[in-house]
Amino acid sequence: MMPGAHRARPGPTGAPAPDGSRASRLVPSDSSYGLVKLEQALEKSGCAICRLAVEHDESYLYYFAWEGIDDPESRSRLRASLGFCPRHTWLLYDLERRWWGDGLEIALLLDDAIQETMRRLCRARPGRLLSPVDLRMGCLACDAHRAIEATYLADIARGIAWPAFRTRYQQNGGLCLRHLRALLQGSAPSATAFPLLADFALEALDRARTAGDISRLLDALFGQEISGELTDPPLSPGWVEATAIPCPLCTWQREIDCTVVRDIANEAALRDAADGTDLWALCLRHIRALRRAAAEPGGEVAVMLYDRAARQWLSRIRTAREPPRGITALTRRLVRRFRSRADPGTSPTCPACAFVAPTAEAAARSAAGALLTNPGTRQVPPTSFPCLRHLDQMLGAAPPRDAERIAQIAVDQLALLDGELQEYIRKHRWEYHHEDRGTEQTSWIRATVFIAGERGGW
Repeated sequence: MMPGAHRARPGPTGAPAPDGSRASRLVPSDSSYGLVKLEQALEKSGCAICRLAVEHDESYLYYFAWEGIDDPESRSRLRASLGFCPRHTWLLYDLERRWWGDGLEIALLLDDAIQETMRRLCRARPGRLLSPVDLRMGCLACDAHRAIEATYLADIARGIAWPAFRTRYQQNGGLCLRHLRALLQGSAPSATAFPLLADFALEALDRARTAGDISRLLDALFGQEISGELTDPPLSPGWVEATAIPCPLCTWQREIDCTVVRDIANEAALRDAADGTDLWALCLRHIRALRRAAAEPGGEVAVMLYDRAARQWLSRIRTAREPPRGITALTRRLVRRFRSRADPGTSPTCPACAFVAPTAEAAARSAAGALLTNPGTRQVPPTSFPCLRHLDQMLGAAPPRDAERIAQIAVDQLALLDGELQEYIRKHRWEYHHEDRGTEQTSWIRATVFIAGERGGW
């Protein structure tokens, strides 16, 4: 971290400190802090776990930006994972613009990630598969997100035994089905709670359908959208306008994802699975795709198919008193068959991923050939260039010699981008703040697009 680069920052907005006396109306006085937070979240609309997880994400990223960026161990771990996952990278981007108005902290993170990407690409030997993305390395923010979800789910499994808490849970509408499934499979509430929780979820789906609000129905099925996504405000005087370099595969991926989530209910493999389907168990990437598809003409019909599948799943819970597995095994077989290093974003339990995976590999192979013949990829800056994860897909799908050429083009372009990032960071030091500002002032925006891909695409 360069000296003189930090400035005072406002903290994340969050819920006020809990009032123990008020919380005691719903839960015993010796209850955990998590149950008190859950009570507060249940006073608001939507899934309490979704709301609390979003708050935790913002707090985690705030304290990372304030202190974690200077911690050698955290920086080393993030360098190995090439930063955060796309979702948390974009969230940090948005939050830093809200707190600071610029992107110094994310620039430091992206500088490490881009230098590590170049090092991995240069390390490859002739005939050796190239892969800048290490599938074994997870996202630190996702690890923290899953941990806080597990904590709150365990608190709900305890709290549902108390009548007052159970009443508030029912009035709120309970959890989205994504978190309800995690609760039933992982936090082990009593068997008598299974049909009760299923009834509450069915009531929430009924209210959403009666209201005729497709967005509310999607929230009940899949949880609330991450809040706080901002559009880029005009840059300060003296800064140039930011021009994001488009990824040729991100646009294709958004289109194919929307098509798959609309049409997947008619696929033979899922139709032949009869009522055992877990069709609604989409990954976050395809949940976002379904939300986009729902806004298009005829999109509501597709949402109703997922609603029907979810109701069948809940009905089986009421009678079996345990969470049915549906066709999870079939989905896993499909994904295992088509999953390769060229598709690092595949979820092992999402039915949509099972059908996108083989198409994605073919598209990556085609895009790799197009990249080599497109002179725009060698311009400075290039007119089109793949994001990190699609670059990884292209390297995995292309023949070895073509992969080496693509890697060299990527190293050349990333070296230029990294040089601008370092200049942007340098000009945040007090002794250089008077220098003229140029194209380096948007380098952190372009680096975000490279590392995380198109917003909402992953």
